[in-house]
Amino acid sequence: MTTIAIVGSSHCGEAAAYEQVKALIESYPEDTVVISGGAKGVDTTARLVAKELGYEFREYMPTKQSWPEFKKRNLLIAKEADKVYSFVDPLRNKPCYHCAKAQKDNQHQVTGGCYTGLHNGNYEVVEIKECE
Repeated sequence: MTTIAIVGSSHCGEAAAYEQVKALIESYPEDTVVISGGAKGVDTTARLVAKELGYEFREYMPTKQSWPEFKKRNLLIAKEADKVYSFVDPLRNKPCYHCAKAQKDNQHQVTGGCYTGLHNGNYEVVEIKECE
């Protein structure tokens, strides 16, 4: 059994990455576990699609809205996942310093999803094609 994390941008809305998330999840066997962090945007899309397709889904939500709690949640996701997919919106102002540390292409908006991926070590950045 494989566990994948689908995390990332909350800026583009739930509909923006729907088809991309769906295609990604469908590329995995039905016994794959999908996990995410409970935020709006990509996390919400991951929950919706995983449930629609009948995949097991686990959601790790922070206990309150603060960086220490987001960090704790992100590190738990990084530990639990075999692979992290960080969905990002196109570069608007600063390049992603998490991806720079991982020696990956960092020409996209910085996101906590890349922080999660950096700490997992096995992550892929997916640019959201149609950011609302």
